[in-house]
Amino acid sequence: MDENSAMVTPDPLPEELLQEAARVTIDLDLPENWLNNGPSREPGGLFQLCLPDGLGQRAMRKNYGEKL
Repeated sequence: MDENSAMVTPDPLPEELLQEAARVTIDLDLPENWLNNGPSREPGGLFQLCLPDGLGQRAMRKNYGEKL
């Protein structure tokens, strides 16, 4: 969601998220593609095919602090 609580496509994933995921990949010895947007990528993705009615209104932004 953006600052106006509008749904935003996850394709591409935000660069800042990808950078942090790369760090976690190394720290936890995870496969390079452990974080991906496969289910929502491209024209046939879940996001592009429509999310359930009212999902955007029910979603809430949650802040867990600087470390998460």
